[in-house]
Amino acid sequence: MEKLAALFKPFTKAKFRFIHWVLLLYIFFIPLWPKIPFKDVEYTYINIRYEDIFLGFLAFLFVIEIIRGKARIFKNPYLPWIVLYWVVVFIAFIYGHFVTKTVPVFNIGLLHSLRRVEYMFPFFVFFALVENARQFRIYAISIFLALFGVIIYAFGQKFIGWPAYLTMNPVFSTGIPLLLKYESRIASTFGGHYDLGAFLVLLIPSTLAMFAAGKKKYGLLFFLSLLVLVYTASRTSFISYVVSATALLFFLRKWKMSVVIIFISAVMMLFTRDLTDRFMKTFSVRQILV
Repeated sequence: MEKLAALFKPFTKAKFRFIHWVLLLYIFFIPLWPKIPFKDVEYTYINIRYEDIFLGFLAFLFVIEIIRGKARIFKNPYLPWIVLYWVVVFIAFIYGHFVTKTVPVFNIGLLHSLRRVEYMFPFFVFFALVENARQFRIYAISIFLALFGVIIYAFGQKFIGWPAYLTMNPVFSTGIPLLLKYESRIASTFGGHYDLGAFLVLLIPSTLAMFAAGKKKYGLLFFLSLLVLVYTASRTSFISYVVSATALLFFLRKWKMSVVIIFISAVMMLFTRDLTDRFMKTFSVRQILV
């Protein structure tokens, strides 16, 4: 009993409420849960997934917190600009459906517009409900643990044959477990390699910043994350990583480290044929007869 109390002591000190536990579960659930559909939308290839249900539950709890006066949403300086963006999204959808007819199916356009809100909504929840430094530290550590889980599954998918649940076409999005070939671009627990690449691009600079701050154990997490990014063979994500990592190290005035990181990144790219081949295909010389 004492060990159990000691385990929960950091959360008690951080003054966790029920919604804070839900946020903690959200950090692990969204990146680690396979993209298996909960229900398909008739006459479309769009699926409602379990993470959509989870976010709906989180939104319900968040509204209750606002009513109780526990959430400081209106103190968010980004609120007016993001709400303006949402308004523009829905105006574009309505105009495209009723005027220009470029959005032929109303339900599909509506769902795509709502998903823009869904993707950005958690930012407001965390901004409003992270109330002290202890909570922030718990959530930050949890994000890195979730990243480690994504990495483990990615290597299992690459070398052991763990299944992929992709959403890149109507057939795959039905939740069929796929066994990827060795030369295939890995997606880990995400619906596609581009989604995985975007996730890694957001977190790799964070691991690099922690390593630069003297947290040596984050060096291994950075290296493994970079290797998984290379295995996605996503050119856009890799370029984004190089730009963001270099800018971060320049901002921190870590000149020598920036040279080392760029060198390691180049070597890893050259030793993995998939990404190298894709970069080579970007620039090609062809003879054109006139």
